[in-house]
Amino acid sequence: MQVEIVSAEGNIFSGKASHINLNAEHGGIGIYRGHAPMMTTIKPGPIHIYADDGSEEVVFVSGGFIEVQPSIVTVLADTVIRVHDADEAQIAKSRQEAEDALLGKSGKFDSAKAKADLAHMTGLLKAIKEMRKVVDRSK
Repeated sequence: MQVEIVSAEGNIFSGKASHINLNAEHGGIGIYRGHAPMMTTIKPGPIHIYADDGSEEVVFVSGGFIEVQPSIVTVLADTVIRVHDADEAQIAKSRQEAEDALLGKSGKFDSAKAKADLAHMTGLLKAIKEMRKVVDRSK
């Protein structure tokens, strides 16, 4: 099936895949060829893309929508980061800052923004850890 992952920055991934796994609004889902058509929101987290040759790529999305048609899957994401391009130390620092804001340790406090930042950074760190597992398996 054809998989297209796009964001405001442009087309992040375009290619064939045997299946993909991601976090939808109501839990994790796997989409294979011939999946029933659907459209739903997706949560921040990793998307695992499995190619026909057995290789795997992981990208992080901050949220968005997925549309599934019989031969094409389209992910429209707010933000997409190729996990291997992410700076883990900076992400961990940003996650800690969001936690501190929620705990009232910082001068400025915007609860909604702090919660969104925390979810985003937590999901991105999870995606990086999962990508490391993918790389370790391929060695």
